[in-house]
Amino acid sequence: MSPFGPRTSPSPRRPSRPQPSGSDTIDLGEPAELPGTDDANAIQDDLSSSIGSPDGLKSGQSLGTDTRNPSGVHLGAPIPAPLPIPLEEDPQELTGPKMVEPGRPAARKAVDLKLDVEAPRQAQVGGLATYRLTVRNDGTQVAEAVAVEAEFPPPLALPDREGTRARQGLGRLLPGEQKHVALTLTSSQPGVLACQFRVFAGQTERVWKSVSVEFVNRRLELKIVGPQQRTAGSRAEFIFKLLNVSASELQGLRAEVTYDAGLQPREASSGVVHESGRLSWDLGRLAPTEGVQLQVEFACPEPAENARVGLTVWGDNVPRDEQETYLQIVPLTGLLDLQVADQEDPIRVGETTEFVVTVLNRGLQPLRQVTLATVIPPDLQFVSASSQLGQQPLALRHDRDGSRLVFSPQTLLAPDTPLTIRIRVKAVRPGDARLEAHVTCATQPDPLVVTEMITINP
Repeated sequence: MSPFGPRTSPSPRRPSRPQPSGSDTIDLGEPAELPGTDDANAIQDDLSSSIGSPDGLKSGQSLGTDTRNPSGVHLGAPIPAPLPIPLEEDPQELTGPKMVEPGRPAARKAVDLKLDVEAPRQAQVGGLATYRLTVRNDGTQVAEAVAVEAEFPPPLALPDREGTRARQGLGRLLPGEQKHVALTLTSSQPGVLACQFRVFAGQTERVWKSVSVEFVNRRLELKIVGPQQRTAGSRAEFIFKLLNVSASELQGLRAEVTYDAGLQPREASSGVVHESGRLSWDLGRLAPTEGVQLQVEFACPEPAENARVGLTVWGDNVPRDEQETYLQIVPLTGLLDLQVADQEDPIRVGETTEFVVTVLNRGLQPLRQVTLATVIPPDLQFVSASSQLGQQPLALRHDRDGSRLVFSPQTLLAPDTPLTIRIRVKAVRPGDARLEAHVTCATQPDPLVVTEMITINP
């Protein structure tokens, strides 16, 4: 149950009446008593002598003067009577200097915070729903210590975190300034679930809004497979898996991969449309139990603490769903550089593929006793290994210790001369397998570790 009570709006303000100036003509409402016939004829004679006979006057139509404005002459319609003045208003206001034009907007508030929330109409159970908030200061003064607070009762939850509240400080907002913040929630149960947002300036609540998203039973399963860490200057390959887990055909499917600016796409599955910061595919239909896999390889030129890679999928009968992962790109601090790449991915059970492991000397002097070891996962079976130094074949001995494959040390590794080792493996069971490689040398005893994922389909 939300702790927020019912929201009430302030009582509407009675609009100010238009206040005419002394020279304005006032619509006075009901007809006033007309002057006598002689007076009217005299007025008509005076008008005729000055401006000629008025056109369009009907027979018997009277001319008269406003008894409260004798100098103002009205043509045509009878002169209306004065409006009654409300008792609570001072009659002096009607002729005083204070005036409000009809339709004139009310004065702006000193601090006037507004909140806009964009959220998907539907999301899948276990999937992600992202609420995108915009906080704007429409007032005339700076809003200090602005913060957004969200409350989401179970089954709504933050992914991989506990709690039912989240708060984000926005600092100060200048007049006309706006700031953006996003909140991602998930749900373990179906239903129409409400998340409540409040905006504060200091300790004062300024805006309140409740936004509901309908979580429906999952129809499409999403998964992202990729490394968790890479070194600057290397590459990272990600596999995006989609599987229809419903009993009906999914139609009009589209997939979109987004990525941070620190990542540069180099290769992608066929049919891709490349736009700034995103890759998209038109996938069409997926029958029940049918799946599809997309691949993207990124260059990682610069260090990054958490480079985001996201997958968004939607369709004609599939609500928008999102998954995301993060890649840490660490700087190379030693003299060794290690890179691992698979040659075919995905593969099927019974098929073989190669992992290519490359060791580079980034220094200016030869490195001694360069030693490589790999850990082969149980989903893969070791078949063979070969090595070369530069372009020349190299008879590098290797020993197996369970899943660990250790190569004999390379006595000398000259700068800019890569040591390349090819490890052939066979897929023995389905799943996502991770091969791990370690390299050390005499002057760098702490191992440099790199992993590479591969998907094995049945």
